[in-house]
Amino acid sequence: MELDSATGVISGTPEAESTATVAVTLSDDQATTATVSLDLAVHEPQDTTTVTTVLVSRAADGTQANSDSYEPAVSADGRWVVYRSDASNLVAGDTNGSYDVFVWDRVS
Repeated sequence: MELDSATGVISGTPEAESTATVAVTLSDDQATTATVSLDLAVHEPQDTTTVTTVLVSRAADGTQANSDSYEPAVSADGRWVVYRSDASNLVAGDTNGSYDVFVWDRVS
């Protein structure tokens, strides 16, 4: 893996799992600077032959959401998914016309 300091592009094909720390410094035309360190981790690719796709934005009876869902976030252990949705059919009596936030438990 290589970092082109002129463009900021990280490129290359990793040959092994590893972690590297990258320091990013930003500055503006008023000589104000800020630096942050980031860890760049490369892991072995996931075995996609065992991956299952699950529809999360659905009602308890399995009915697909009747509108869009946004901003999903998954817990570190992969058990919980939280998202917001404009759908009105994910829970009974949702007639307020506003989006709702849902938490889905992958285990149950």
